[in-house]
Amino acid sequence: GPYYPLNTVQCEVELFHSRILFCIQIFLSSRRINTIVLLYQN
Repeated sequence: GPYYPLNTVQCEVELFHSRILFCIQIFLSSRRINTIVLLYQN
């Protein structure tokens, strides 16, 4: 498989972070009104 000599943890963190941002983007674009309602309920 791929071999990361030094930055394995950093690469995994960046992939994890970009996945989270991607999920948030999809969630916000598809559920914007529901997200606003949830934010104001809390």
